[in-house]
Amino acid sequence: MFDKAVGKLIAVNPFKFADVIEHEEEIRRPLTKREQRLVYKYLETNPYYELHFWLYLKTGMRKSEIQKFDVLYGEKLIHIKGTKTKSSNRYVPLLPELETKLKVFYSAGRTFNTNLRNISRAFDSMCEKLKIEDVCIHSLRHTFATRCWEKKMPVEDISALLGHKSVAITFRYIHRLLEFQKQNAKNIGKKMLKLGM
Repeated sequence: MFDKAVGKLIAVNPFKFADVIEHEEEIRRPLTKREQRLVYKYLETNPYYELHFWLYLKTGMRKSEIQKFDVLYGEKLIHIKGTKTKSSNRYVPLLPELETKLKVFYSAGRTFNTNLRNISRAFDSMCEKLKIEDVCIHSLRHTFATRCWEKKMPVEDISALLGHKSVAITFRYIHRLLEFQKQNAKNIGKKMLKLGM
């Protein structure tokens, strides 16, 4: 991009001699089932962001999509108005438990906080209190995909629900799940050895 500007807008590409720093891609792991139960339990007594986290966990929304959705109660659907790709504009099922939470929320006259920074901070704070490590708000999306995969849902269906433009992206989520499971099994094996098993 800067190369095109050389001679027209700038004299030299400022990044021409910069060192490229290799870094590992952050692995966003899903919540374990136990951690997910802890989150649900926590939200029962800390309801301010309850609906936000339920939406992420039950629809696979991207963090920013919490700002762009409509609930179609009659059709039992949620229309996610994604803007990332053409396929990110999609419909997902409105599950009964989520429908009840949405109706209770809106019938109480509550307003929906869509400040993404505050939502992320609330998630981080909750995880710190629950001692859930190595996760971020995007982990809820990975958790949704993981639970679908565990229920033997076809990867094409998971991909459509997530709004991925190709199943190759969805397979990256599943690959990460398998890597996480392998690492978890290794850690359990080490604990078993320490116990003399």
